[in-house]
Amino acid sequence: MSAAVSQLDKELRERIEEPASDEAEREARLPPADATAQMRIKVPAQRNAKLRTVYEEPELTVIVSEVLQAITSHRESGKPLTLEAGIVRVADALDIEEGRSRIPFERGRVSIHSISAAAIDEVVISEGTERAVSVEIKMNNSAGLYQVDELLKAKLHGSGLEPYVEVVARIENEAEKSLVTLYRLE
Repeated sequence: MSAAVSQLDKELRERIEEPASDEAEREARLPPADATAQMRIKVPAQRNAKLRTVYEEPELTVIVSEVLQAITSHRESGKPLTLEAGIVRVADALDIEEGRSRIPFERGRVSIHSISAAAIDEVVISEGTERAVSVEIKMNNSAGLYQVDELLKAKLHGSGLEPYVEVVARIENEAEKSLVTLYRLE
């Protein structure tokens, strides 16, 4: 064991053996409603005025917390803590149909992102046969596999939805659509 780890272990043991503060003891014994009431997220009143007409504390704090967590969870490094946050994360990744790349692609911004997005014609979500939800991705070019294998797969992983979603990607036409005739590395 290294000296640094040994020192850390000693410090942790000492902290564990210290008695908890009166405040920590009191907070640990709070009923859930009181604990939630003390955890209020300070969102400016004008930002949650509509929510305040529907929810009161402590429910308001729970709703705001879960919405904020779902928003941060949709990012690549996000870690969904609820099934709803996982759904937001995967839904963001399923926004991959051709229209998404139309503007950058038409402006000449050729990248794997614009090419692969242009290769996705349609995303169909339906009841699954092997799992609860089926996601079928219809492509006009195999470049769309980047969207599926790199982006969707990363968002699905860790979402909590993995056991419930089956994903199938297929090229709908016999000949692949030519997306770029020539590409020069600049």
